[in-house]
Amino acid sequence: MPNGRKLKTKLKGYTAPTATINHSAETKRHADEHQTISVTAKLAKMRFEQGRAEMNRQKRQDAQGTSSAPISFHSPAEWTFSWESTPEKSTHNAAAVTAAVTAMSMASATDTSGASTATHRAPAGPPPPPSWLPKPIVATPRRKTEDISYITKRTFTSLRVICAHEIAKSLKTWHSSAPGKCARYFSALPMTAKEIILQEFSALHRLGYNGLPDQFLYLFGGHDHYTHLCLEGSSVSLNKLIQVFWRARPEHARPKISSADEDSLADDWEDAIEDKITDNYNNSDNNGESGSNDYDHNHNNSSIHFYTYDPEDQENENFYSIQDILRVILGRSMKPNQPYRLFTPLSTQLVSLNLSFVRPVLPSVALAHLLCATLPNLLSLSTAGTFGPSEGPLTLRILSQGLQRLHYWDIGYHDWITADILCGYTSKTVIHWAKDLRDLRVLALQSAGPNNNVGTDVANWIADPPPEDRLRHLKRIKVICK
Repeated sequence: MPNGRKLKTKLKGYTAPTATINHSAETKRHADEHQTISVTAKLAKMRFEQGRAEMNRQKRQDAQGTSSAPISFHSPAEWTFSWESTPEKSTHNAAAVTAAVTAMSMASATDTSGASTATHRAPAGPPPPPSWLPKPIVATPRRKTEDISYITKRTFTSLRVICAHEIAKSLKTWHSSAPGKCARYFSALPMTAKEIILQEFSALHRLGYNGLPDQFLYLFGGHDHYTHLCLEGSSVSLNKLIQVFWRARPEHARPKISSADEDSLADDWEDAIEDKITDNYNNSDNNGESGSNDYDHNHNNSSIHFYTYDPEDQENENFYSIQDILRVILGRSMKPNQPYRLFTPLSTQLVSLNLSFVRPVLPSVALAHLLCATLPNLLSLSTAGTFGPSEGPLTLRILSQGLQRLHYWDIGYHDWITADILCGYTSKTVIHWAKDLRDLRVLALQSAGPNNNVGTDVANWIADPPPEDRLRHLKRIKVICK
């Protein structure tokens, strides 16, 4: 058993030093416990423990998902202290612990605040001068566009417009299947709905479809008081247009009196007053209509304007045109020596008429006399691509003299128009700008002239008119060239 004795001897040798070391450590621990620690060190230690406890609590909350931003806290090496019993080291440790707790609090506050920025306090003293401050950004005011109230601008498509578009597309099929039912429905439609349907026919013409045919024009007739009548791109004739929208009835003729009889009657003032009363009675209509033998531009807007045709007044320029129009309306019932009253219900409220690109080409002179005689209240007239080269210049002269209240006039898409026809004082000029169209505000000349450049020439002439007082109103006219 010699090996067993050797092992026991070795174990005794190892046990003795270990017991000695443990005894010395135990003695030192008891000595430290009995040593006195300062209050400052204890407070610093408590603050440190409190901060560590708060940090651990925050970590547990982050682990449970209650916090959105994780907090990472790493104690630097200088935050680990040995608690010696000497006063100098205790004071040093207390200061270090205080600094560590402050740093930990700042780190915790930064972590919990997330992406929020710290509020900066304004420095003391007076504010900086204005030259040191950044200049404010001033928004540029928008340029106010010209407002033309009688030109409608749709910003979005309403349900009514969508329905009108579908009616315009399917009217031909609907009318061919049930013409009587179609006529009854159209007679019940309000005037505004008919206006929109006519505008949709014009929109379809711009898209390449056929415009309003001649056979459907009667659906939009009657005594409806239109405000905007749009027949752009329609396939209507002047005869059909007159039959639908114009009326005529006999005018009671007054007996003719010779010059000798007039002198004898003038001597008696009572007879003169009686004749005046009779004239006023004959000039008035039973329905409140008023009229004159010439173009009366100061008539009442609430009454129908009419024109009286006198068969013996053949010197008038529009005599033969009005005579042909009456023959279209009356037919064989027209008497050659009977005066007639020509009128249209449109004259009460119509302010905008669009006859652009009507095919076939309408008789321009007759149409101009008809509009001037019965619709002098027009404010907007669109006749782009409507007049032919033979009657076109004369038509422009008649319209410029008869429609004195025009604000908007479209005469574009005529290749026969030149700058001499519209500007200056040459023999070709058809518009007398000094006395005609003094209320005009917009003149549309898109694609006018042989080279489509007449609009530019007219705009330059209007911008710099001759120095005459009667032409100052030309500067208010806006010429649309494109």
